[in-house]
Amino acid sequence: MTNDNYLRILYTLLGVSIFVHYWFVVLFTVLILIDLFFSGEYKKILKDRSLIVVEIVLGFSIVMAMIYDNWYGLIAIPILLCVMVGRYYTLIMESSTKKNNLELLCKVSVLPFVTGVIEYLITRKRAGYFAFHNPNYLGSVMMMIAVANLYFAFEKKSKWNFMIFFLNIATLILSGSRSALIGITVGVFVLFLLLFLKENILLRQ
Repeated sequence: MTNDNYLRILYTLLGVSIFVHYWFVVLFTVLILIDLFFSGEYKKILKDRSLIVVEIVLGFSIVMAMIYDNWYGLIAIPILLCVMVGRYYTLIMESSTKKNNLELLCKVSVLPFVTGVIEYLITRKRAGYFAFHNPNYLGSVMMMIAVANLYFAFEKKSKWNFMIFFLNIATLILSGSRSALIGITVGVFVLFLLLFLKENILLRQ
């Protein structure tokens, strides 16, 4: 197996793990970082301008944390590493790989509904503490993937994506995240607006 294929698998597993448990997210993020540094792949993104700005800002935070013995400031280090993982994916991975991964994640996003219902029935509290550590994190993730599912429902005329969209909304409601509810409302409105504008442009051609 080539290193490129290995990285593709790791990134796919990282995406899937978002809907399983946050410890798996940590695990696959660490595995990707190890591969990026040992294979030298990290060099491909070091010259990226946006990453350089992030490095300067977080580097300043690290220096100030050491000067003033504010060790909480060292959280900038894992933040920088996570940014590197995300930036490598957006810059280096092929568009086809990203689209395939997104379609897979849309299908996998049904898992939090199952775990969320079980968690609510057992605890009688907001869903999201078990797999996401915080219900608001669950709400945020469901907000984003719900918009993606709704997009594919119209783009591919897929009943499955449409059904999963409603399961995403149900999971979001189980999380009790009010900010996520506002976010999904805005997201759906913007998506319908973009689809409407796209349809009008195609009709005029």
